[in-house]
Amino acid sequence: MVATTEAETTLRRLIVEWVDEQLGMGDDHGDAFQGAAERIKREGHSEAFVEEFATTVVREVYQARSRQQRHSALSGKRRVDVEALQGDDSLMDTIWYVDGRAVRLGDFNKALCQTAKGEFATKARGLIQDVNFLDQLQNKLKGGKTISAVFTDDQLRSMWESSRVMD
Repeated sequence: MVATTEAETTLRRLIVEWVDEQLGMGDDHGDAFQGAAERIKREGHSEAFVEEFATTVVREVYQARSRQQRHSALSGKRRVDVEALQGDDSLMDTIWYVDGRAVRLGDFNKALCQTAKGEFATKARGLIQDVNFLDQLQNKLKGGKTISAVFTDDQLRSMWESSRVMD
C-alpha cells in the first residue's frame, strides 16, 4: 500500500466537498464531477491530481477499452471463453502487480507466473508470521490489558522471532 501524503488527503477531501457542493445545488452526478474537475484545474491542483490518481485512471481506461473490445469481438475461432469475458468481472483482464509493474492476467506467460508465485509466496510467509505473532499476543493478553502494559520490547522481539516462518 502506498502512503498517502497530507496534500493527497487534502485533495481527496476537497474533491468530495466540491462534488457534494454541486449535488447540493441540484446538479446531477455528471455535472458535479465535471464541476469538480474544472475546479481542480482552475485552482492549480492538476499536478497533485495526476500524482494521486493517474494509476487508477489509466487502469480504468485500459479496462474500459478491454471491455469494449470484448463486446465488439469478431466471430470465429477463439482461444478463450467469450461468454466469461462479457462481464466486467472477467479474470482475464484483472491487473496483477508483479516485478514492479502492472500486468493483465491474460498476458502472463510461464516465467511471469513463476515470478508472481515467488513474490506472493514471500508476501504470504510475512503474513503468516504476522498471524502467528498476533496469535501469541492474543493468547497471552488477559482482559482489557494492552500490549504495552504486559510486554517489554525485548519480549515482543522474542515472540516476533519465534513466529518466523521458515522457507
